[in-house]
Amino acid sequence: MEPFLNALTENTETRFPHISSLSVLSVFCPKQILTNNAKYGEVKMSRLAGQFPRLKERESDLVADWDSYRLRVQSPELKVL
Repeated sequence: MEPFLNALTENTETRFPHISSLSVLSVFCPKQILTNNAKYGEVKMSRLAGQFPRLKERESDLVADWDSYRLRVQSPELKVL
């Protein structure tokens, strides 16, 4: 199993040299939204916008969509597994 995991790690690092850039996507985890304060994710969304030029152009839309998403996740109708 160890050779497989080593090869998988190496392949991932080769394909995604800036893997830390992808960690910002964890902001979309519903459990994190539910367990953090109302300002959760605002900094990560700004970082996300900065990493992708098309998002940077529409950062205000991104923040508005983020607020909407966060409210929907917190609504009683949404069940989190």
